[in-house]
Amino acid sequence: PGKCTITARLSDGTALSCAVTVTDNAALSRTSLSMKAGYTHRLGVSGLGGRTVHWSSGNSSVASVKDGVVTALKAGKCTITAQVQNGKSLKCKVTVKDAAKLSRTSLSLKVGGFQALKVVDRGNRAVTWSSSNSAVATVHGGMVVARKAGSCTVTASLSGGRKLTCKVTVSEKTK
Repeated sequence: PGKCTITARLSDGTALSCAVTVTDNAALSRTSLSMKAGYTHRLGVSGLGGRTVHWSSGNSSVASVKDGVVTALKAGKCTITAQVQNGKSLKCKVTVKDAAKLSRTSLSLKVGGFQALKVVDRGNRAVTWSSSNSAVATVHGGMVVARKAGSCTVTASLSGGRKLTCKVTVSEKTK
């Protein structure tokens, strides 16, 4: 981008000039984006003409960016910037919502019974399961197994910090 003058000198000494203005037509594929936490979206830049782009996030705890791939991490807002080499700064406003939830928020089981829990809308986030009292109920990969009468809380901890809970009540088997 910029201005210059192109001059051609003829053999008779005449100079012919032409003023040239080169505009930066680099453009971002999106100027706003709404995403769910745990998901990704690729932003593109057109009109680069061989120039490189440096990507950055205004709040990398909400959304990160690498080579144009935006990863939504947790609920919030931020701005992704594509800084074009020797050119303009392109911006995309990102809103992240965290829609992750457990398939159940409460569970009643008899001793020896079991029930699978799933995290819905987790995207590509890892899940770590835990029980507040493994004597009452254990959990492995979302499968809750009732051990003895009582109550506890099963927690699904998502990478990025979000925790989802399910209240588990275990009762004795009826004879």
